[in-house]
Amino acid sequence: MASFTHRHYESLASVINRTIRLSEKENLDGWQTATLMANSLIKMCEQDNARFKPERFIKTSIKDTQSERPHPIAHGMSQYIR
Repeated sequence: MASFTHRHYESLASVINRTIRLSEKENLDGWQTATLMANSLIKMCEQDNARFKPERFIKTSIKDTQSERPHPIAHGMSQYIR
């Protein structure tokens, strides 16, 4: 597994910061915020690694979760789940 660099930590922090700011500005609910965060992380990872697999990221993020409603990330990211 590749190690994280200072650049990776800054990129993660920037994604979190942008998500929080946009969530507050647009008054997003928890599901929308989680989906926005997942989309942003996927884009960041795809730009960093051409072999990144979004569907694997999503499947791992929702593994072992249970809910009466669809998981917020899976709900907003259905295009990645096969």
